[in-house]
Amino acid sequence: MLADNINLRAQFEAFTKRENEKNGLIDPPKAELNGQNMFQMLQTYENKVRVLELELNSEKRYRVSTQKSLGQWAKYGSSQNDFVVVLVDGDGAIFHDDFLSKPREGATDASRKLTQAVRDSLKDERLIDSENITILVRIFANMNDLARTLHLSRVISGRSDLSTFAEQFTTSRGEYDFINVGPGKENADSKMRGNFQDRLLVLTNLIDMLKHYYSNYQCKKIFFAGCHDNGYLNDLQKYTSDEESRERITLVETTPAQPSFRTMLTFPIIRFDGVFRSTSLSMEDSSQPSSPAAPIIIPKTAAITAPSWRRDSASSTTTTSSTSHHRTSSISPSPPSAFPNISISGNGGMSVHYPTHLPAPTYASACGPGSQKNISLTSPSETRAVLYNEHRERIDPPNKKPADQPAFDSYFAKLAKVKTAECRGFCNYRYLQGQCRRGAMCHNEHDVVLSEREIAVHRYRARLGLCTNGPTCSDYDCFFSHHCPFVPNCTAQTCKFEVHLEAKDMVVW
Repeated sequence: MLADNINLRAQFEAFTKRENEKNGLIDPPKAELNGQNMFQMLQTYENKVRVLELELNSEKRYRVSTQKSLGQWAKYGSSQNDFVVVLVDGDGAIFHDDFLSKPREGATDASRKLTQAVRDSLKDERLIDSENITILVRIFANMNDLARTLHLSRVISGRSDLSTFAEQFTTSRGEYDFINVGPGKENADSKMRGNFQDRLLVLTNLIDMLKHYYSNYQCKKIFFAGCHDNGYLNDLQKYTSDEESRERITLVETTPAQPSFRTMLTFPIIRFDGVFRSTSLSMEDSSQPSSPAAPIIIPKTAAITAPSWRRDSASSTTTTSSTSHHRTSSISPSPPSAFPNISISGNGGMSVHYPTHLPAPTYASACGPGSQKNISLTSPSETRAVLYNEHRERIDPPNKKPADQPAFDSYFAKLAKVKTAECRGFCNYRYLQGQCRRGAMCHNEHDVVLSEREIAVHRYRARLGLCTNGPTCSDYDCFFSHHCPFVPNCTAQTCKFEVHLEAKDMVVW
């Protein structure tokens, strides 16, 4: 009986223990669960989960809405401030004659044609809205020299026509500007040799604008119309190192681009043939017959003859007097013409060749009817002029190598000290012309002192280089060669000089 009681007690204790364990699960101590039972805790957690799910769904809806708004802003909002720019060197990239000859309506037509040409070229651009993006146009030109060239070429009837065209072009659209960087009026230097400081201003302004717009992330495309001038090469090469620049910059070819723009640069090249001229200016008057004009009867009191227009075989043309040896006359010989020879380069530049062999004045020649003025018996001074042959090819003086080995040795010793990856040597403008035209854009050496003998060596070496303007160059101070300087002893199989003048071609015309 006692054994049964002991066994029953053990069973009861085991049952009590299991009951306590069950109660512990259902009703844990307050110290651990702050008076909440397990079911209350589960209910609390479930409520928190539902709240978090609601908040998560709300965040998702907000994110989707925000992303949609950002997408719409990227498509419509930001594009309202995006733009493309067209930078034009107006000295060489010249509008079609049809536009310039009618300055008021022509300027409006040119503006419209240029706008459409740019939009057409943007149609294949994936990230640009070609139909709605803003287009800026900046044209820089020395308008004084350009107007004179266009007038002599018979494109415009008067020099004021270009000013009218520029004003009308600028007012045709708020984003378009035709900017004059030349002087307000002519000077003797610009008449005789061209105003190179003004030309440098065009280059500098265009390069500055390129830097400015390239650094603006809202500028999606830059059209650069300056392929006719190698002066832009060094600055454009700085933008060829990455894919972004090659996508953002496009070159616009008008007259044939200099070869280096295709060989040294990687930018795409396009043409706006409906807007800009693709051929060089010609000084022939289309109203004149191509055959020689009839003899001109000169009044007895006339001192000189009137000029006539003639086209020669080269791309550039010249003005000659009616006393030229190419014309026949039934009158007695007249004094040599005082009219200058005017030549137009393919890029719109102009060179004036003033006659230098007029007979010295005498009292007999001066005292004509009604002539009452003092004269000078001094010989006329030699005028600086570019010389051409009958084919309008520039004639260079011989390039003689200085017979001065010590000067060569000292020159190359100084050159080795200054030459670096960025500095290619001594600045041609500084040492051969006295002043550098490129300013801060030039990275060559300017400060090392060269003796006269060393400068002679430098001049000889510069003449071994090829002028990119070729035989039509009109820059009197150009230090390069315009035809092969080694003729008749040139032995190169592929000479870099395209022009080889023989003795018969060296006759000044």
